[in-house]
Amino acid sequence: FFFSSRRRHTRCSGVSWARRCVQETGFIEEAYRGALLTIFIFSYVFMGLIAGYYSARIYKMFKGKYWLYCALLTSVLYPSINFILFMVVNVLVSIEGSSVAVPFICIVYLVILWIIFTMPLVMIGSFLGYKFKIIENPCKVNKVPRFIPKQPIYLRTPFLCIVGGFATFVPAAIEIGFILKSVWMHYFYYFFAFSFVVLILL
Repeated sequence: FFFSSRRRHTRCSGVSWARRCVQETGFIEEAYRGALLTIFIFSYVFMGLIAGYYSARIYKMFKGKYWLYCALLTSVLYPSINFILFMVVNVLVSIEGSSVAVPFICIVYLVILWIIFTMPLVMIGSFLGYKFKIIENPCKVNKVPRFIPKQPIYLRTPFLCIVGGFATFVPAAIEIGFILKSVWMHYFYYFFAFSFVVLILL
């Protein structure tokens, strides 16, 4: 479970960077309605190779023996949870008769992408990651606990929580303000530039 959750973080960050690169280089038009969603889906599918690779490397570092079980859990666990939630929401939206409901044929296409492309890519990535050299820890852990001196106030947990929360909240708040302003003023081309600057700041 731990290794598949590590895979999810790797895949999501890879999808974010792929989408960011495509947007900043201008390969897609913001006016095209389904461009961002298409990039999300295809980059998520092809990041399965990286996800399987990193989950297998971490699994091998912890002396795991069953890499195939790790790869299967990596390719099935979180996508199945997301798919079940998506189906529940889609059924409820369909019952209400909304136009936002996803057609059944699109759901079939997503399942085909998942089974035919994502799962084999995760398996290939896990196979390659497990064949690589094991990741060594940089130092040995001493079994005798050492005395930890009292920390100054700027290194204590409450202060670090406040500063860390403030440092991440301010750029996000500024980004939301700029995004809403650009949407209200119909300056849609500013949206990706502001998002890119905030990503660099974070």
